[in-house]
Amino acid sequence: MEIKAPTHTVNKTPQEVYDFLSELPNIQQLMPEELEAFEMTGEDSFFFLLKGMPKIYLERGACEPPSKVILESARKKYDFHIAAQIDAIDDNKSEVIFEFKGEFNTMLEMMIKSPITSLINSMAENLQRLS
Repeated sequence: MEIKAPTHTVNKTPQEVYDFLSELPNIQQLMPEELEAFEMTGEDSFFFLLKGMPKIYLERGACEPPSKVILESARKKYDFHIAAQIDAIDDNKSEVIFEFKGEFNTMLEMMIKSPITSLINSMAENLQRLS
């Protein structure tokens, strides 16, 4: 399953966006209003809970400074990640695309597609608002 949020323009350099997203506690600022819990579980890992969904555990994945930040499942039972692709527009602007990729059975895909789409759209919109 692949879900891409629309491209959003951020009034920051790619390095500034990368630095912000790399500080995992900052991810809480990007969460949708339905956020019920967010907790760091280590220096490079956290979980969050959205209304009506189970806890989602993420950890920092293999990032590519300053163009990509990857958050991958910290629970190996599910194979998925959220990536933020960061591209420069000019000296002080970037384009950011959030993308979710995961392998799930058909029933689970049907249950999570809408909430995950909402999640990555909210993350992109909230990042744009913070700039």
